Amino acid sequence: MPKNVIYPITFLPVKSLKKTKQFYSGILKIPVALVAPKALVFRVGNGSYWGFTEGGELAKNPRRICLSITVKGREDVLLWNRYLTKKKVRCTMQPKESPKYKLFTSFYADPNDGFTVEIQAFVKKTGKPKGHREFCR
Repeated sequence: MPKNVIYPITFLPVKSLKKTKQFYSGILKIPVALVAPKALVFRVGNGSYWGFTEGGELAKNPRRICLSITVKGREDVLLWNRYLTKKKVRCTMQPKESPKYKLFTSFYADPNDGFTVEIQAFVKKTGKPKGHREFCR
């Protein structure tokens, strides 16, 4: 079995790369890793990428696509909430604890394509998934 995976990139079709860049780079401050004629790739955290392409078939129910950003703790989730609210990003779920998933989380709507953007933090060390240290290098 091949084992030479370097990193993941998740690609999603969007209406406008310009508006996508304005939101993800301009508001969320996620750095652009690659610009191509009909694609943008953003570096999200350590070794993960979100790619957006223009001209493909759009998602039928984009709200069901959730792009999650994990931060260190509750205060970071609250700071993101204050920041995004100031930027007039629509919050679809105010920050709250999710005992089922052991997260403190909040949800927002991508203003261009309707994807759900989640800002989350694990509430306890026991709430972190196995391998958490490995993917938080």
